[in-house]
Amino acid sequence: MKKKLIAAALFIVTLCASACAQQPKPVESPLDVWVKMTDDAVTLYTQRKHKEAIALAEKALEYAKKNFGPEHPNVAESMDNLATYLTAEGEYAKAEDLYKKALVIVEKDFGLDNEYTAIFLNYLSDFYRKIGKEDEAKKLEDRAKAIRRKNR
Repeated sequence: MKKKLIAAALFIVTLCASACAQQPKPVESPLDVWVKMTDDAVTLYTQRKHKEAIALAEKALEYAKKNFGPEHPNVAESMDNLATYLTAEGEYAKAEDLYKKALVIVEKDFGLDNEYTAIFLNYLSDFYRKIGKEDEAKKLEDRAKAIRRKNR
């Protein structure tokens, strides 16, 4: 009797171990994949590996467009990140284009007077200040401040 119980217990343990080993890994959502790519690009950038950060940020941008749609806020975030990395490499024309496109997406999605829009106005303003376009920077900064005052 004791041998039968031990045999039954071993059989159950074997079945459980086999079932646990065969469990598929949970599928990552598109958001999880995009966040991971974005975080990894940020890490590369902070390590001053700008070229690698740019390459990964470009992939994250394309992934966001494909999985969320071309006018989704995650696309705007990806554009902003890529623009930051391009700025660090002196690719100002490409960076400016991305900052402007990101702002258009955010304005369309959230509205002209939204706090999120003000954040993206500040991103572009900071960029202009970095490249010496103080007048443009000031206009955008003033617009962002007006949005914030209006939303208090």
